[in-house]
Amino acid sequence: MSIFWSFSAIQEELTKEISGEVLSILGDREQEYLGTLRFEKRRSEWLAGRIALKRLILSVQPELSELEPSQIQILKAENGAPFLLANNETRIGDRISLSHSNGYIFNAYSCEQEDLGIDLERIEKRPQEFVQDFFTQEEIDQILLSPPEDQPLLATLIWSAKEAVLKALMLGLKVDTRKINIHLKDHEPLTDGWLALGYASSADNKENLRLFWRREIDFVLTTCVMGQEPVYFVQTKP
Repeated sequence: MSIFWSFSAIQEELTKEISGEVLSILGDREQEYLGTLRFEKRRSEWLAGRIALKRLILSVQPELSELEPSQIQILKAENGAPFLLANNETRIGDRISLSHSNGYIFNAYSCEQEDLGIDLERIEKRPQEFVQDFFTQEEIDQILLSPPEDQPLLATLIWSAKEAVLKALMLGLKVDTRKINIHLKDHEPLTDGWLALGYASSADNKENLRLFWRREIDFVLTTCVMGQEPVYFVQTKP
């Protein structure tokens, strides 16, 4: 299974031209949704995510490469999961996921039919109240037993991994995040700088979800995918 991904700055995406004016990449339903976003920060995050993800898809999927960016729309299903719509009528089964944090965006695409969820978080110290409310006792112990200088990274990684799992399960934050338990000691190296993580979950009955993570500058990127096939991460440059 190949997962194509990109990581870029929001402002850089907004200054690029794709087939002319930036707004020309949007389909009619996307333009309608953009019009409902009142705050400039949210508009910028949403628009930059579409610019980056459409460029990624058109560069790696030959079957869609003949389409204009506006002919591929990134929409949300009723459960909040993103999906692709081609020519305003054909729903594409390929998997996509988007995330943004502190001026950066992380996108992922796979032409497989397996569930996919990603998350992007800036590495920072998490308040004790936050950790107590959202982390399991085992996760808290893993953090406290680590050197103090590593604790912001580990806390960020645990939180990001939980978010990725919930996205892959299409649950969002509708369930108690303590039903997902991240095992930091189980990480294993993969190619392209990604590491595998262990986890246990009582939020679902799916036993074949897998977690991966990597670090980019001051950010943690996490990916959750279903299936047992080998996973290959392929980065597309901005």
